[in-house]
Amino acid sequence: MVDDAQIDYLIGANLKTAIFTNQAAFALMKANGGRIVNFGSVEGVDGNVASPVYASAKAAVHGWTRSAARSWAPYGITVNCLAPAMHTPVYDRIRESMSPEQLEQHDAEMRMRIPLGGKLGDAETDCTPMLAFLASRNSHFITGQLLAVDGGLRMLGA
Repeated sequence: MVDDAQIDYLIGANLKTAIFTNQAAFALMKANGGRIVNFGSVEGVDGNVASPVYASAKAAVHGWTRSAARSWAPYGITVNCLAPAMHTPVYDRIRESMSPEQLEQHDAEMRMRIPLGGKLGDAETDCTPMLAFLASRNSHFITGQLLAVDGGLRMLGA
């Protein structure tokens, strides 16, 4: 069971931050256009039994992204959302909590589930280039999209 404090924290840290930063960016960009990139999660698509509020907050970020993309397109502003699967310090802590047997099973599952490389990506070399592209003028005809940067872990789209 989750309590009000956990719900407020996860909604605030994930959804409210996207809304407030996007609105501030819109105020600065509406005269000349620009690019906004939010961070979602495939958990917002698939759900997460371990953290359903997090998954719900990320699904709301996806909905906000599409809504802002439609609303702000007349101003030349694109709004997209990345769903990265990157190796992070949090992931390191999760791995450290696993027994050797759990770690072996986890790594075997990752090799089966992620076609490109069999493990989570590196934020700098795998996610940053996509983020830079979406923030550039070259992405001017892409908006309202949820883009997985995850080595094929989840294949979103058509």
